[in-house]
Amino acid sequence: IHTTVEVTTDEPLPPETATALFRIFQEMLSNVARHAHATHVRVALTLEDEHWTLEVADDGVGLGRAEADGLSSLGLLGIRERAHALGGTFELGGRARQGTTARVQIPRRQAESPHAHHPDRR
Repeated sequence: IHTTVEVTTDEPLPPETATALFRIFQEMLSNVARHAHATHVRVALTLEDEHWTLEVADDGVGLGRAEADGLSSLGLLGIRERAHALGGTFELGGRARQGTTARVQIPRRQAESPHAHHPDRR
């Protein structure tokens, strides 16, 4: 799969946010590889409007209504849980035969909090 990566900031991510976004990113790419039948994936990591945003968009087969709601996949539920644990959001969109876009936004101030709950913390 041809992949384009765009990072629009050189500011380092706080460690807990970096770990959460890495795990989310792994799951997003795993979903693309398993389900999308895509030929191209675009990945963007940005810091703007006081939010860290990770977006993964593919040109694959797209989503049905159940997948878009995120109710049919433990992986999607895990992404949502990780994002919410850091005060963020998870959006999943797409249409059949028109690709899928997954977006996670984490508030910058929440990401920098040393007391933020994190699902990877033991």
